[in-house]
Amino acid sequence: MAGMRPSRRRHHRKKEFELELIPVISLLCVLIPIMLQGAAFVRTAGQEVNLPSTDEVRYVGQAPAEAGTLTLALSDRGFTLGSGDRILSRIPKLPSGAYDFAILGQTIREAKQRAPSQSAIVLLIGDRILYEDIIHAMDECRPYFPSIAMADRVETVD
Repeated sequence: MAGMRPSRRRHHRKKEFELELIPVISLLCVLIPIMLQGAAFVRTAGQEVNLPSTDEVRYVGQAPAEAGTLTLALSDRGFTLGSGDRILSRIPKLPSGAYDFAILGQTIREAKQRAPSQSAIVLLIGDRILYEDIIHAMDECRPYFPSIAMADRVETVD
Protein backbone atom coordinates (compact mmCIF):
# COMPACT_ATOMS: atom_id res chain seq x y z
CA MET A 1 0.00 0.00 0.00
CA ALA A 2 1.97 2.66 -1.34
CA GLY A 3 0.52 5.61 0.05
CA MET A 4 -2.90 6.43 1.11
CA ARG A 5 -4.00 9.86 1.01
CA PRO A 6 -4.40 11.36 4.50
CA SER A 7 -7.91 12.08 5.65
CA ARG A 8 -9.12 15.63 5.58
CA ARG A 9 -10.31 15.29 9.13
CA ARG A 10 -6.79 15.17 10.42
CA HIS A 11 -5.82 18.42 8.90
CA HIS A 12 -7.84 21.18 10.40
CA ARG A 13 -7.63 24.07 8.10
CA LYS A 14 -8.89 27.40 9.23
CA LYS A 15 -11.65 28.48 6.96
CA GLU A 16 -11.31 32.02 5.81
CA PHE A 17 -14.39 34.07 6.58
CA GLU A 18 -15.26 36.65 4.02
CA LEU A 19 -18.03 39.15 4.63
CA GLU A 20 -20.08 39.73 1.55
CA LEU A 21 -21.07 43.37 1.53
CA ILE A 22 -22.38 43.61 -2.00
CA PRO A 23 -25.92 42.39 -1.16
CA VAL A 24 -26.08 44.75 1.83
CA ILE A 25 -24.93 47.71 -0.24
CA SER A 26 -27.44 46.83 -2.96
CA LEU A 27 -30.24 46.72 -0.39
CA LEU A 28 -29.24 50.09 1.06
CA CYS A 29 -29.03 51.65 -2.40
CA VAL A 30 -32.67 50.73 -2.92
CA LEU A 31 -34.01 51.46 0.58
CA ILE A 32 -32.44 54.89 1.17
CA PRO A 33 -34.10 56.63 -1.83
CA ILE A 34 -37.44 55.01 -0.96
CA MET A 35 -37.18 56.25 2.63
CA LEU A 36 -36.18 59.75 1.51
CA GLN A 37 -39.13 59.95 -0.87
CA GLY A 38 -41.50 58.90 1.88
CA ALA A 39 -40.07 61.44 4.31
CA ALA A 40 -40.83 64.29 1.92
CA PHE A 41 -44.56 63.70 2.40
CA VAL A 42 -44.47 63.87 6.19
CA ARG A 43 -45.34 67.38 7.37
CA THR A 44 -45.94 68.59 10.87
CA ALA A 45 -48.52 71.27 11.47
CA GLY A 46 -48.17 73.77 14.22
CA GLN A 47 -49.37 77.11 15.45
CA GLU A 48 -46.80 79.75 16.27
CA VAL A 49 -47.75 81.30 19.59
CA ASN A 50 -45.97 83.93 21.64
CA LEU A 51 -46.54 83.18 25.30
CA PRO A 52 -46.29 86.15 27.66
CA SER A 53 -44.19 85.94 30.77
CA THR A 54 -45.91 85.73 34.15
CA ASP A 55 -45.32 89.46 34.63
CA GLU A 56 -47.34 90.25 31.50
CA VAL A 57 -50.39 88.12 32.29
CA ARG A 58 -53.38 90.27 33.12
CA TYR A 59 -57.11 89.99 33.44
CA VAL A 60 -59.84 91.62 31.40
CA GLY A 61 -60.71 94.96 32.94
CA GLN A 62 -57.21 95.68 34.23
CA ALA A 63 -55.00 98.17 32.47
CA PRO A 64 -52.43 96.53 30.18
CA ALA A 65 -48.72 97.16 30.43
CA GLU A 66 -48.81 99.30 27.30
CA ALA A 67 -51.75 101.33 26.12
CA GLY A 68 -53.42 100.18 22.96
CA THR A 69 -52.73 96.45 23.32
CA LEU A 70 -55.60 94.57 21.77
CA THR A 71 -56.98 91.67 23.78
CA LEU A 72 -59.53 89.07 22.84
CA ALA A 73 -61.04 87.22 25.78
CA LEU A 74 -62.65 83.83 25.19
CA SER A 75 -64.98 82.94 28.02
CA ASP A 76 -68.01 80.73 28.50
CA ARG A 77 -70.20 83.76 27.66
CA GLY A 78 -68.55 84.60 24.34
CA PHE A 79 -65.86 86.95 23.05
CA THR A 80 -64.78 90.29 24.52
CA LEU A 81 -62.50 92.50 22.44
CA GLY A 82 -60.66 95.16 24.40
CA SER A 83 -57.94 97.74 24.00
CA GLY A 84 -56.24 98.99 27.11
CA ASP A 85 -58.88 99.49 29.76
CA ARG A 86 -61.69 99.94 27.21
CA ILE A 87 -63.98 97.18 26.02
CA LEU A 88 -64.43 97.63 22.28
CA SER A 89 -66.93 94.89 21.59
CA ARG A 90 -68.75 91.97 23.18
CA ILE A 91 -69.82 89.04 21.03
CA PRO A 92 -72.17 86.70 22.89
CA LYS A 93 -72.49 83.04 22.03
CA LEU A 94 -75.14 81.91 19.58
CA PRO A 95 -78.40 80.45 20.96
CA SER A 96 -77.02 77.01 20.08
CA GLY A 97 -74.14 77.59 22.53
CA ALA A 98 -71.47 77.90 19.82
CA TYR A 99 -69.18 80.87 19.33
CA ASP A 100 -70.05 83.33 16.57
CA PHE A 101 -66.83 83.26 14.54
CA ALA A 102 -68.36 85.14 11.58
CA ILE A 103 -69.06 88.21 13.73
CA LEU A 104 -65.64 87.79 15.37
CA GLY A 105 -63.98 87.97 11.94
CA GLN A 106 -65.84 91.18 11.09
CA THR A 107 -65.03 92.72 14.48
CA ILE A 108 -61.34 91.85 14.17
CA ARG A 109 -61.26 93.34 10.66
CA GLU A 110 -62.83 96.59 11.96
CA ALA A 111 -60.33 96.73 14.83
CA LYS A 112 -57.48 96.38 12.32
CA GLN A 113 -58.94 99.22 10.20
CA ARG A 114 -59.03 101.46 13.30
CA ALA A 115 -55.42 100.60 14.21
CA PRO A 116 -53.56 99.62 11.02
CA SER A 117 -50.14 99.77 12.68
CA GLN A 118 -51.17 97.24 15.34
CA SER A 119 -49.75 93.77 14.56
CA ALA A 120 -50.26 91.93 17.86
CA ILE A 121 -53.22 90.64 19.81
CA VAL A 122 -53.39 88.83 23.14
CA LEU A 123 -55.86 85.97 23.55
CA LEU A 124 -57.12 85.60 27.10
CA ILE A 125 -58.37 82.03 27.42
CA GLY A 126 -60.89 80.86 30.00
CA ASP A 127 -60.52 77.56 31.86
CA ARG A 128 -63.25 75.62 30.07
CA ILE A 129 -62.59 76.73 26.48
CA LEU A 130 -62.17 73.94 23.94
CA TYR A 131 -58.94 73.66 21.98
CA GLU A 132 -60.89 73.72 18.71
CA ASP A 133 -62.45 77.08 19.62
CA ILE A 134 -59.06 78.56 20.54
CA ILE A 135 -57.55 77.51 17.20
CA HIS A 136 -60.59 78.81 15.30
CA ALA A 137 -60.28 82.18 17.08
CA MET A 138 -56.56 82.27 16.24
CA ASP A 139 -57.38 81.55 12.60
CA GLU A 140 -59.79 84.51 12.56
CA CYS A 141 -57.14 86.83 14.10
CA ARG A 142 -54.06 85.72 12.15
CA PRO A 143 -54.80 87.48 8.80
CA TYR A 144 -55.01 90.84 10.56
CA PHE A 145 -52.74 90.31 13.59
CA PRO A 146 -49.85 87.95 12.76
CA SER A 147 -48.36 88.10 16.26
CA ILE A 148 -50.65 86.26 18.69
CA ALA A 149 -49.91 85.89 22.39
CA MET A 150 -51.93 83.76 24.79
CA ALA A 151 -52.78 83.95 28.48
CA ASP A 152 -55.12 81.93 30.68
CA ARG A 153 -57.42 82.38 33.71
CA VAL A 154 -59.71 85.02 32.27
CA GLU A 155 -61.98 86.82 34.73
CA THR A 156 -64.59 88.89 32.97
CA VAL A 157 -65.65 92.19 34.42
CA ASP A 158 -69.27 93.16 33.78
